[in-house]
Amino acid sequence: MSDFLELTDQLRASVEQLNQVLQGDENATVEINGVQKPSVEKKTKDTVNAQVQLVLDAAAEIDGVKYGSTAAGLSATSSGQFFSVVSPDDDKYLDLYKNEAGVAVLKKSYPSVYAISAQMTKEITGQLINGSLISALNGQQQTNENYKRTDFIKTNPLSTFFFEGYNALDTGLAFYDENYTFLSGISSAKNGLYIVPENAFYLRASTDVRVSTDLKIKITPTNIRNLELEGESVELSLKSLVLNEIDVFLSHPLFNGFIKVSDGGITPSDAYRVTPFIRVKNNTLIDYTGKTDGTVAGVAVYDGNKDLIATYVSTGSDVANLQITVNQSDAAYIRVCSSVNAVNGYKASVNSINIDSHTDKINEITNTIDLVNIDMAKLPLIDGYIRESDGVYVSATNYKSTPLIAVTNHTELIYTGLAISPTSGVTLYDKDLNVLSTQTFTNVVDERIEINSPNVAYVRACCALTSTNEFSFKTSKYNTKGGLTNIVDEGKTTGAYLHSDGTVEVGPQYSLIDFIPLPKVPTAVKYTGRIVNPVVGIAIYDEDFNLLENHITVSGNYADHTVSISNAGAKYIRACSSVNSPDPFKVELYVNDDESLELFSKDIVVRPVSATSFYVLQRVGGEYIEHVFQYVDRPEYTESGWYSSWVRHAGVDVAQGNFNFIHMVSRAGESGKYVGIAHGCEVFKWVHFFVDGKPFDPNTDKRVIEGDRFHFEFMADIYAADASLGGGEFTYAKEPLELSSIHYMRCEITKYGVRRYNKLIVKRDNTVFNQLMGAMQQTNQPPMNGILIYNADEPFRVHFPTSNDVAEPYTETDRIAASANAGIDMVKATGSYNGFDYTVETKMWNADNSKRKDVGLRSWTERISSNKMYFIPEIVEYTEGVIGRPATIFNTDDIIECHSETKYGVSKI
Repeated sequence: MSDFLELTDQLRASVEQLNQVLQGDENATVEINGVQKPSVEKKTKDTVNAQVQLVLDAAAEIDGVKYGSTAAGLSATSSGQFFSVVSPDDDKYLDLYKNEAGVAVLKKSYPSVYAISAQMTKEITGQLINGSLISALNGQQQTNENYKRTDFIKTNPLSTFFFEGYNALDTGLAFYDENYTFLSGISSAKNGLYIVPENAFYLRASTDVRVSTDLKIKITPTNIRNLELEGESVELSLKSLVLNEIDVFLSHPLFNGFIKVSDGGITPSDAYRVTPFIRVKNNTLIDYTGKTDGTVAGVAVYDGNKDLIATYVSTGSDVANLQITVNQSDAAYIRVCSSVNAVNGYKASVNSINIDSHTDKINEITNTIDLVNIDMAKLPLIDGYIRESDGVYVSATNYKSTPLIAVTNHTELIYTGLAISPTSGVTLYDKDLNVLSTQTFTNVVDERIEINSPNVAYVRACCALTSTNEFSFKTSKYNTKGGLTNIVDEGKTTGAYLHSDGTVEVGPQYSLIDFIPLPKVPTAVKYTGRIVNPVVGIAIYDEDFNLLENHITVSGNYADHTVSISNAGAKYIRACSSVNSPDPFKVELYVNDDESLELFSKDIVVRPVSATSFYVLQRVGGEYIEHVFQYVDRPEYTESGWYSSWVRHAGVDVAQGNFNFIHMVSRAGESGKYVGIAHGCEVFKWVHFFVDGKPFDPNTDKRVIEGDRFHFEFMADIYAADASLGGGEFTYAKEPLELSSIHYMRCEITKYGVRRYNKLIVKRDNTVFNQLMGAMQQTNQPPMNGILIYNADEPFRVHFPTSNDVAEPYTETDRIAASANAGIDMVKATGSYNGFDYTVETKMWNADNSKRKDVGLRSWTERISSNKMYFIPEIVEYTEGVIGRPATIFNTDDIIECHSETKYGVSKI
């Protein structure tokens, strides 16, 4: 019995040792019969590291003597030493040999610049398809004669590529999974370096041929997986050495069995091979080749307790080189299996950069401002360094390197780390990846390198793991060329001054420069001018135009007075000075030659103010005018919805907005009362705002949005008025509510003007309108204190001042002075104020109505005052050859539709 117990203890100890051998991590060893034996994982790692060391040992001798032949190398070396021979092959520049007992044994070939360049710029565009584009919003192809696109291009997750082409708005790049299902896109893609998202295996791209006829996709060496250069007699490829990719089917003992999809357990089977548990970490990459079926998992992921988290590859068919990313935060182990009858054999290469990521000292690559669609904090680092002599990447386990990073001129690089000769801590390349400069560092902190050459296109950085300080690599802009620039342009100042709350008030005794972007913070401003309290000389604002701070607040004259601005949130500056300043008004900023002081780059700018207010800025010439949008909610007048109260310039109200369909119904108890938004009895049912086709929500969008087109649509109910109640300019609705009409409007604002599509749907029979305003132009005096001009484009069009039947010529006097009412469709107001000339021109034309077979349409303008005109879409009965008479009665679902347009002009006198 004691022998049996002793045998049992020995067996138990042996099983425990076996478990430690099979499941121990990369540092584990087990004492067996007095001898330390490595775990399987440690043995694998040591084997791979030995291969890596082979390259390092060889690299140490590469910059030594190069021999013209193997005979010369053998004679100069002893057994066991390496030597290099200049290669006769154009694709190679050196062949590495080892002297083994007097025999030259080829170990590795080093590629020439030509061979590497060919790999670095390999084009994979494929066939192009004309007349079609790719939507970056949904990945769908769309017919468009101005575009051409690629077909699906096979790629790898997290690989990088260079895109040549041009897109605007929502066209560009689209990424798809292995089943061609859309994952994500990049709108407005233009020439630049991009990274493929995780889980994406295909991409498509398009270009606007009106801008760029070139459309190319080229792989780049940002991810070393794009390089596949192998030596004939080397066990592991360059790819494998750099990434430490290990075939787990070869490096681990296999068992007969398969992984169950249901619970991750193992079922014995001679038809399958399965690995033991293999330690991994999140973001491990697996390249799988093999075969499974619907109940068998090719790859299973487990947590620290070896409980199943996820399974992959249960397709029931052969797969080859399927890329799998382990993206579970609690992943700790994997197991891999395959049928022994797999057509392509079975192989599973695991990228152990992530397996060994706990040894990385690098934890900070941030704030790179010149990258195209790349988050540096997420880019993988690569084992290896950049060689100082020629900028070539060399595999090594004692260094970490970044991929290529796109940069531009006037960039400051900030490096922390260690990279001594023969390595280069920071290497600069041109657009063709030719080395421009290299630089070494000895345990530096925040060492700054300025890029002051327009030829620089890329940079790579590396750091030794023995660095005293953690590796850090950042970039920022700096001033290489530029100087103090006076931002006061007398041609663009306005007669106004600043209050201490950052607001502006008109005052001809002052000159104001409106918002100017601050190119750099912290910065210094030099001010010359004069202010008298409580006027403020300089106001500083954040990116949402909220006031941050004031400067120059004490009354007096100032000459080259320096103001320091250090608030990190500072984005814009405003300044003013009295016209009585003894020195000319001047504000100087330090500005780079390649930086612009233009406030905005687009023609349309939406500036949110609150959930119930926002501004739409429209570029008119060199100025911006401001459409003020407000939400009104007056339940006592049965009114809620959006309207534009004023159109402003430089703090001056130029004209009223016009986004309504004001009218008056001739019916007992209603006559004499206007209905419509801003008067009462109109309630919005829905409204949608858009900037360049993308939704804008005043409730949630708080940042300034730039674009080329602002448009909105709404639908509202208009209720019958109660003329018996007071209310002044406002109208009460009849109780109980009685639906009178439905109002639909679509409007757009571009640099060309404001266009409105206005529609009224009658909802009551026997409706007669006292007045029906399809459009309106009301200007403000001042500034609109000049003459009024009617039908400027058609000065002799007929008008009807006294009769609907008699056509009369429209004289020049009538055209400018105008009668009270005339059959015209355009009015132009003019004026001058505060150093600017203004024009406001509105035109209306009738589009349609539901009685189109029975009636004709004409426009009738009613002049209410010297600065207010209503455009009345008078619908008339149609008779051949006769002008016709008004159609006065409308019934349920009759439709009246009007189109109108307003153009603004602003110019400095």
